[in-house]
Amino acid sequence: MEISAEVREVVANLVTERFPDATILSIEITRDFDADDDEIMKVKVVFATETDRLDARATSSFLRYLRPKLSEVGVSMFPVMSFLSGNEANGAAA
Repeated sequence: MEISAEVREVVANLVTERFPDATILSIEITRDFDADDDEIMKVKVVFATETDRLDARATSSFLRYLRPKLSEVGVSMFPVMSFLSGNEANGAAA
């Protein structure tokens, strides 16, 4: 099943809100299953900043803000987050 536009918008809006100093290059969201065969939502955020880093406090607390917003739109899947700088993402693809 595809991730809805509404869910994509919720994630994108929160990423933009929580990381105002970053340029968001892309957000990729896919469904997957964990080791217990529970459905999860993988979210990969690719960003650019002057330092190639995001605020560690904002990344570590991101799920605390995201889970209630997902719940509001009826999503119970646990989000698994990845934050990559554009340089990391380009290196990972090479």
